[in-house]
Amino acid sequence: MGHTLSPLRYPGGKTQLAKFVAETIRINGIQDCIYIEPYSGGFGAGLELLFNNDVSEVVINDYDRSIYAVWYSILNNTDNLIQLIEDTPITIDSWYEQKEIHLKNKKYRNSIENGFSTLFLNRTNRSGIISAGPIGGYEQKGNYLIDCRFNKKALIKKIRKIAAHKDRIRLLQKDAIKLIKII
Repeated sequence: MGHTLSPLRYPGGKTQLAKFVAETIRINGIQDCIYIEPYSGGFGAGLELLFNNDVSEVVINDYDRSIYAVWYSILNNTDNLIQLIEDTPITIDSWYEQKEIHLKNKKYRNSIENGFSTLFLNRTNRSGIISAGPIGGYEQKGNYLIDCRFNKKALIKKIRKIAAHKDRIRLLQKDAIKLIKII
């Protein structure tokens, strides 16, 4: 499963800050605090703080409709998302299908289709970048192939763990500047 708790790949993410934030909370004697991530992305730090009970609640916020759709699907359509993960072959043909769904994300906005296509592309594209091409190239002749970062069992385990804590997770889709003003 690796050491990350998030099902999303986010190179340069904030996971490594979790221990610093937890220590800052402890030093300042802050009890029952809420961790808010205005630009959530992979939300690695927030998940670590939540799972370790360093915070009582977390707020996942991402204005990007596709990233929001992933988190919405994890929290509100867990079983359907897991079924899609189990049933979808990790192939270049599936990649093209999911890329097409993602390009039409206005139609699918915050839907399970958009959430899954975003997760699929994040796990199968180079460096997890949605606009990048597939790992291994379009001809699948690279040293690493499209399925090398899509461990279904590990992803499902991560998603189930997150969903099991959904009563302590608040999901928002706000512009970060507006979020700061209302929180």
